[in-house]
Amino acid sequence: MGGLDPRLREDDLKRDSLDASAAGRRWHPPRTRCHASLRNIQNCWFAPYTGRDMALIGMAHLALDRDQHHAELGLSVEPSQRGNGHGLTLLNRGKLSAVTRGYATLFMHCLAENKITIHLARKAGLKLVTEQGEVDAHLQLEATSHAAVAQEALEDQIALADLLFKQQFQWLFQRPHAA
Repeated sequence: MGGLDPRLREDDLKRDSLDASAAGRRWHPPRTRCHASLRNIQNCWFAPYTGRDMALIGMAHLALDRDQHHAELGLSVEPSQRGNGHGLTLLNRGKLSAVTRGYATLFMHCLAENKITIHLARKAGLKLVTEQGEVDAHLQLEATSHAAVAQEALEDQIALADLLFKQQFQWLFQRPHAA
């Protein structure tokens, strides 16, 4: 799924989703403004996904609309790493983070030609609406639970340990040794 459009206007933030079946109107997911500035960074969540060599494999990005309780997920996986389950892992991690933060709905958006993302969205249980060459996907999230919060905390700790092990490996085995 592509990232968020930085050209979004303030009124895009307030736009509610429309039921695609209601009066023949197109279903529009809410768009959330998220920029990496100090004043707006609290409206974003990022999850980098790295390989053994610390090279970036993929990234998940959640743009959070606190007023509407919506989260929009964007995914990106390095083309050479696709087909290994990294995209689904990132999607599930973003979904879990939206649940633990109390968001009610998860949205994704892509072009209709993006068969990989459409497959991932279906596999993760998102409902798809295709119109005019674009696909909007949404999922009603379960309520926050102690189990979800504990799962996210555990996954955070595992990711931190993984990162530390990778850094130690690089430090120990890729550092030039003095004679």
